[in-house]
Amino acid sequence: IAAHHTPGARLLDLGTGDGAVAITAAQRGFAVTAVDIAPSALGRARERTDRAGARTITFVLDDVTASRPEGAHDPRLDGAHDLAVDRGLLHALPRERWPAYAAGVARLLAPTGALIVVAHAGTDQGTTPITAADLAALFPAFAIMRALPTTLAGATAQQVELERRPP
Repeated sequence: IAAHHTPGARLLDLGTGDGAVAITAAQRGFAVTAVDIAPSALGRARERTDRAGARTITFVLDDVTASRPEGAHDPRLDGAHDLAVDRGLLHALPRERWPAYAAGVARLLAPTGALIVVAHAGTDQGTTPITAADLAALFPAFAIMRALPTTLAGATAQQVELERRPP
């Protein structure tokens, strides 16, 4: 996340959950928009944000996979985010919703935007494994910059960073 920070950089936390990514990014100087489909998740994230003193986060109740007419979305979710971070959202979606996810994320990123996806590498967590090849197929306008092993919720995971290719 820190490697993508520039003054005024905007970060979109996809499926914010407990707000960990949003809080970390706000503390590093990003203008953060945290989105989740669950009001309870946004409530927990707000509470953690208040305790952390990271009050510059905008919280949005929305579904990035929802199909909608052009421009018909929360105005706080525009296509100008420099970086989107998905720490556990895509792998929780059924594969048939992945194209809608990819379209929504691509719409919300700036023309030079980047995406970081952290997902489980196996099925033992009840999630769908995601490979770099899956992401390359979902985001053909993006290049895979790196894929690194990591952990998520105590299980083996992978972090994949993609950047939009220049036109």
